Amino acid sequence: MTKRNVTTTPAVLIRPARPSEASEISLLFFEWQKFGEERGRIKEIRKSIKAGQVLVSVNRKSNEIIGFIQGIIQNDPISCGPLLYLSSLYVKPQFRRRGIGSKMLETSIRKAKCKGVVAVEVATAQKPALLLYRKLGFTQFTGDFDEVLLGLDLRVQVKKEN
Repeated sequence: MTKRNVTTTPAVLIRPARPSEASEISLLFFEWQKFGEERGRIKEIRKSIKAGQVLVSVNRKSNEIIGFIQGIIQNDPISCGPLLYLSSLYVKPQFRRRGIGSKMLETSIRKAKCKGVVAVEVATAQKPALLLYRKLGFTQFTGDFDEVLLGLDLRVQVKKEN
């Protein structure tokens, strides 16, 4: 009998970030992007948290923040309504491929829909992220400056659900 290496998903809580967690989120930003000096970053993270733009994924067992997502709602004449722009989505490497990113993304979109958002946009060059967004129904397109973007029209998604 061979033993399989089974990776289990930890019980996680997806919730709004708290201002007191700005330093911990800043460390995750550094882990992800290898940013240099942190001067000003924590202040900006706190502003984003206070604006309700940041959700965190917390491991219920250890109470450790294992990921975050930041989404900014803006008025968008192209989408003919409010647009959620996802500026950041990060899950610690040891917790990836367990559905945590999907849960954060789905929670962020659900909350945005409650605020009347009609579309979601994100830019990424990361292949695993591209696969995640496509799995959730995003379509790829090229922006005004030839950047690769992914979009999700929530009006179309709602029609499919009905």
